[in-house]
Amino acid sequence: MSKANFSSPKGNPLPNPPPDYRGRGRAAGRRGFTLVEVLATLMLMTIALPVILQTISIATSAASVSKRRVEASLLCQSKVDELISTGQWQNGQLSGDFQPDWPDYTWTAQVEDFDGVSQELDVTINWLGRGNIQDSLTLSTIVYPNNPITMANGAGGASGTSGTSSSTNGGLP
Repeated sequence: MSKANFSSPKGNPLPNPPPDYRGRGRAAGRRGFTLVEVLATLMLMTIALPVILQTISIATSAASVSKRRVEASLLCQSKVDELISTGQWQNGQLSGDFQPDWPDYTWTAQVEDFDGVSQELDVTINWLGRGNIQDSLTLSTIVYPNNPITMANGAGGASGTSGTSSSTNGGLP
């Protein structure tokens, strides 16, 4: 068998001629995948796909819980502000809901003596969380009752707030 002379278009011989693959088996010229490669890929996908889908499900659930908690904290702060600014915390309604805008949330308020001069106002927001489990968020603040003498003079009473937030049921399974 004679060697072929490979040369460039200008007639110069090429430094490394391409190897001759004829007769050296199927591996050199194959196109596509073998059955073993396809089965290995399917096995890997079978293992990885459920893990990926579970991770997406957990992330979606955490985002939903986070959204509900943010909504509850904003509603709670709004209700505390309303109760203090209107004076309803002293003798007004201390429970309700947020119909029609936020029908899933309800609220309750509780007033307790704090130090003999001031009182603690606790506002709790309740809603049904994931799996119909009751979830809640409580915002506490210190308020100062209106002085009846200053109220008669039209001066209004003082209310100071210093709040803390706590919650029940972490929200995730």
